[in-house]
Amino acid sequence: IMSLGQLQCLGSTEFLKKRFGAGYKLTLNLISSKKSRSQQDLSKITETSDDAVESAQTAIADKYRPMIVSKVTSLIKGAHIDEDETSSSQVVMVLPFDEVGSFSNLFLQLDDEEIRRDIGIDNFGVNITSLEDVFIKVGGDHTVVPTNASGIKGERKYTSTLTTQTYGIVYRRLAYGWN
Repeated sequence: IMSLGQLQCLGSTEFLKKRFGAGYKLTLNLISSKKSRSQQDLSKITETSDDAVESAQTAIADKYRPMIVSKVTSLIKGAHIDEDETSSSQVVMVLPFDEVGSFSNLFLQLDDEEIRRDIGIDNFGVNITSLEDVFIKVGGDHTVVPTNASGIKGERKYTSTLTTQTYGIVYRRLAYGWN
């Protein structure tokens, strides 16, 4: 992966995902306001407008999110919620690579329909950190250095200033103008 014209890291996709990725992503889709069996949740829908449905879904999310997070974190050490991807209709949890051995117990519990209904889950899915996520993390954050810096040697020497940016623009225009 290159960023700012310098090689930032080099390795196989598996190596890059393990070194710079967050882990596995567990996506838990919440019971929709239409499917909810709780009379308390259904009573919040008094009209059929989109705002009412959205507010009911938010109420459902607020009710079930702590239960879901508690359940997953009790079974998977180091699991945490991904606030950027979590919404009123789903909860996204990040599961660390090191805890793969504990996933079977979590999946057995989530496969039980009664447990899923009790904690407000309609369905769930798991995927590994995508290579796109790794590219964004390494290329977007210009301070990424892995904890075990075996792939990247030393700190970045590039500092962006107004002078260097102006010089780069003028140089590029002159170089392309003469060709």
